[in-house]
Amino acid sequence: MKPEIKRRWVAALRSGKYKQGEGSLCTAGETGAADTYCCLGVLCDLHHNSLRRKHKKGIRSAADSGANVLFDGGENYPTDATLVWAGLTDVADKDNDVPVNAFNRVTKLSILNDGNGDLWKRQTFKQIAKIIEKQL
Repeated sequence: MKPEIKRRWVAALRSGKYKQGEGSLCTAGETGAADTYCCLGVLCDLHHNSLRRKHKKGIRSAADSGANVLFDGGENYPTDATLVWAGLTDVADKDNDVPVNAFNRVTKLSILNDGNGDLWKRQTFKQIAKIIEKQL
């Protein structure tokens, strides 16, 4: 991973600027509510901000309270363009998720962010930032 991008990503995760969510890169908040982000969505937001692009919102379904924010068409995982920008193409898996070691097992950043039933407890952005800082 590119050191400058890692520094910015870790700082953004620790900043408190981003509200943590799950299930997609970013979900738009209701009127007056904050958008929620996956840790990978924070990386996508940093990439888009560096390009000064506006995000496109797509609707998941009428039953959902918020609409997913699309980053170059990516809804659940970063696009190839974001991974190239961050220098993560050599570590990302086929879904464009990022494998890491946590709790003596190999897992993925999206699973640490969202939790996985009884196997993985959802980690905070600050906990994820520490893993990114040490491993990527």
